[in-house]
Amino acid sequence: MNEKNIKIVAVVVALVLIAVVVTVLMNSGDSDDAENTNNNTSTGETTGNGDADVAQQETTITITEDGYSPLNIVVAEGTTVTFMNESGPARWPASDIHPTHEIYPEFDPKEEIPAGGSWSFTFDKMGEWGYHDHLTPSITGTITVVDPSTLPQPEPPTNETQIPTEPYSEIGK
Repeated sequence: MNEKNIKIVAVVVALVLIAVVVTVLMNSGDSDDAENTNNNTSTGETTGNGDADVAQQETTITITEDGYSPLNIVVAEGTTVTFMNESGPARWPASDIHPTHEIYPEFDPKEEIPAGGSWSFTFDKMGEWGYHDHLTPSITGTITVVDPSTLPQPEPPTNETQIPTEPYSEIGK
């Protein structure tokens, strides 16, 4: 192999290694995002921001024996949140302050949600709304309602890095 071919092969190998490293780094970032997204049912866009889950349009908060899941969410104004009771006892999600629910009085089903039952509420007021289980006030969560235009938009798809499939010995011939 002459000196020119060796240089070409070295450059191609270096470019391929860089492409592989960039691809691996980009894919590892995607898995971190996947771990931060909420595990609830959503018909809108959902993105993770670490501390709170972000959803638009419709989303579900599951009530379990351990409390609300997700515990804290951020939703666009106009989002409908459905509380699904998957715990054993009846639950009653309602806005703070216990027992009067005066901070956001409409955010109160005014009755228990039996095990296996659900209740939905559409958040039409922006703000940070603390809530609790009226029957077990130590079970709490927060729903933050924001202007839909302030929510992160989904990332556009990107082209993946192409790695040559032909053998290195055939490149440059």
